[in-house]
Amino acid sequence: MYIFITILISLSTALLSAYLTDRYAKSRTKSEQLSQLQATKLAISAELQTVLNLYESFTLSPDEPKNGDDIKAVRISYKYNTVYSHNADKLGLMDKKVVESVVTAYTYLASFIDTLTVLADRWEEMIQAERLRQDTSLYWQDVKDCHKLAYDQQETTLGAIHQAIAALREDC
Repeated sequence: MYIFITILISLSTALLSAYLTDRYAKSRTKSEQLSQLQATKLAISAELQTVLNLYESFTLSPDEPKNGDDIKAVRISYKYNTVYSHNADKLGLMDKKVVESVVTAYTYLASFIDTLTVLADRWEEMIQAERLRQDTSLYWQDVKDCHKLAYDQQETTLGAIHQAIAALREDC
């Protein structure tokens, strides 16, 4: 009889211990996931803030470009979305509003940077045509059209970045 009670107590202790260990591990894992998610939100926010700081210090004016300095200044060869692209798999864990604003910001940003790159390319093509003493009127029209498009995109892009940063910080 005592053996039966001893076995029953040992079995109960083992089951309780396994249950508590499992619960602790799950709560620890959940806590670690939340901590990682918060760190991801802060990292994406910091990346967007850096892009914002770079572009707000230099914005395109509505005037036609006079020389290539303003165009060359906006040329980007850096991968501006490294944190975002390496953490895109975690977006599903975030609030829908945050996901929408972050994806919107990065989509506008990609389009804006593509337009700026085309603008810089068109400017360089026009300068090359000038050096070769070719007619630059078509190049100049391309530069003006691209500049207008970039100018129009910049406000929307910077606004979307502001909104994403606010949503990320609010959700932390």
